[in-house]
Amino acid sequence: MIRLLLPLALLAAAAAPAAPAAAESKRARSVGSLADLISNRDYPAAALRAHEQGSTRFRLDVAKDGRVAACTVTASSGSASLDEATCRIMRERALFKPARNARNRPVEDQVNQTITWRIEEVETPPEVDAATEAWLRCLDPHVMASLADAARPARAIAEQAISACRAEEDRLLALVADTMGEPAPGEQQRADLRAEFIEAIEAARSAPRP
Repeated sequence: MIRLLLPLALLAAAAAPAAPAAAESKRARSVGSLADLISNRDYPAAALRAHEQGSTRFRLDVAKDGRVAACTVTASSGSASLDEATCRIMRERALFKPARNARNRPVEDQVNQTITWRIEEVETPPEVDAATEAWLRCLDPHVMASLADAARPARAIAEQAISACRAEEDRLLALVADTMGEPAPGEQQRADLRAEFIEAIEAARSAPRP
């Protein structure tokens, strides 16, 4: 039922073409690694479920105060959600030591970067498998009691079952977060788990009956 995926964002840097400047001038430099600004939780839920991966090339316009004034995608990853997440994160979190001219005054600059979004499937530890089984055992009777009601939406069935098994879900997500090196379960991971559950209910309803 649960697939444990490890989202990764890898950074490759390339300086943007600059106008001719004196040798004493300095380019904008990021404060810390831009790759460190992105965590597993930042992988867009829709892209993760669709197993979308790819590299987003983008250009940052760095203001005189070192903040990102604009982000432009220069080569798409092929996924709109990955491209959007890249620029949103850079605008919100990136900070630079501003570029300086020959007089050592801060000036605007541009920086080109590439973020590669990648998903790796990792082997689930036995305790995660056991927690998954416990969660499914708890859900099963609640689902089976409502599955035959064709008028009831799959989402409503899932929400009722999940509400009754919240403790098992919390334990499962805590173990998943620990496996992925996250400090605590994220809402994205919870939403992904529930989306998979709803899809399973819909598949069970559409399956031919013997």
